[in-house]
Amino acid sequence: EEQGDGCVYRFLGRIIVKGRKQPVGVYEVVGFKKDLTQKTYDCLEIFDQAIKKYLDQNFDKAIELFGKSSEIEPNMPNITPGVNTNPSLIMKTRCLLLKLSPPGDSWDGVYTMTSK
Repeated sequence: EEQGDGCVYRFLGRIIVKGRKQPVGVYEVVGFKKDLTQKTYDCLEIFDQAIKKYLDQNFDKAIELFGKSSEIEPNMPNITPGVNTNPSLIMKTRCLLLKLSPPGDSWDGVYTMTSK
């Protein structure tokens, strides 16, 4: 709150947490505007485009875009200490699974968590 609009957030999607019934929007605090590189802003822009394709069930295009954003994520598995995955890789995998088992026309883009 102290930083106000000095922080950059990334919309990750809407989920239903295990044990709950109502979906909530999930956002990642990426960092302070003054500290982010152009590469990070580029990643966020591509990721945002990919999320829109994901929500439209255009999983092929979403997979392509999440693949591009995964290459320039600020935190990379096996490079950034302690990082095993990142939002782009998680969403790419989710799209691959949804492509195999399409959710149908009534799908609202909400992901239901199966574990805490």
